[in-house]
Amino acid sequence: MLDSVGGNRQSYVKVERVGGTAPFYAYGVINDQVNSDGSFVFPVTASSLMGTRGQTLPVIVETGVFTSELMVTNFSDVAKALTFRFRAEAIQTPDKTATVEWTFHPGQQVIAPNVVIVMRRMGTGGIGPSGSTFAGPLSATVAGGDMSGIAIGARTAMPGVGGQYGVFYNAMPYGEAFGDSAWVEALPQNEENRSNLALVNTAEVDASPSVFQLDIYDGVTGMLANTVAGLRARPGAGIRSTPSWETTLQALHRAMYGSPRSAATIPSWPTESSTTAGLLGNGAATELTCRLGSSEIRTAPSEFFSPGQPETRQRPSQKRRSFGKPSLIPIGTPSNAMAASVSSWRRSSNGSRKTGPPTAEK
Repeated sequence: MLDSVGGNRQSYVKVERVGGTAPFYAYGVINDQVNSDGSFVFPVTASSLMGTRGQTLPVIVETGVFTSELMVTNFSDVAKALTFRFRAEAIQTPDKTATVEWTFHPGQQVIAPNVVIVMRRMGTGGIGPSGSTFAGPLSATVAGGDMSGIAIGARTAMPGVGGQYGVFYNAMPYGEAFGDSAWVEALPQNEENRSNLALVNTAEVDASPSVFQLDIYDGVTGMLANTVAGLRARPGAGIRSTPSWETTLQALHRAMYGSPRSAATIPSWPTESSTTAGLLGNGAATELTCRLGSSEIRTAPSEFFSPGQPETRQRPSQKRRSFGKPSLIPIGTPSNAMAASVSSWRRSSNGSRKTGPPTAEK
């Protein structure tokens, strides 16, 4: 069907229901002709863009492996003069921002492979020679303040098996970003998968920095595994997951899925975190021995021990997430920030949900 535009071309599609009453959904897939990798292309509606002042792409990159392809479609009937602002630490300007002007004619669609190279060839200030790692959000505004009819997306990919492996994502219109909290689900971290997390300050309201707190949950038990606080993103900039965040997830999965006699190491939690080393949980049917720093701790079946509350252990009832009337057993006072090398560890959580810490039944 799409071959109707001719070979070696690109297109866009308007889908309109002309019969029936059922709601519908539409999407596209960009398939690599060599390795069959597919990138899911999300649809947009004209109403979602009506009257918006700007849009933000979460990230574009140019690294030793990954590059970003920028896609801009003007399906309106008037020309649009866009101003793009790319913010990344590698940009050689005082505010770490590169600015480029680009006009899109009515009905025009532009697909720019490796948009950072395109900026470099256009002589964009601050985009130095290749070799540095460029990674950051790209914002777009339009003269007159109306982004109606402008759809912006990107595909970030890397070479593989003769083709590319990549992911597609749309820009977020101003006014659609989150104001309080958001959930990011489905983040596996194991021998087969690595999950990254990124945060972006869209700077669409003012020039203030954003401060974030992350609550990382165990996807199997639903328990809070760690809290990372004090993460700051300057206006228009983003922050990506650091090795410490990723190591937290790696240690959690090793602890949950490792062999009964395996060991897992969780690094020191950040000192600004509101929780410390989480909770050691024995999900096995027999007593397990854990080593926390220089201390050796034995946990009975279904017993939980929280270094964040160093004076007590809690032994919940057998019901999942129900803490019943815990028996309190005095223990030592381990450090609030330490590396925990744990033997025979099957589960990890600090026993609390976002609604608050566990309490005894009254």
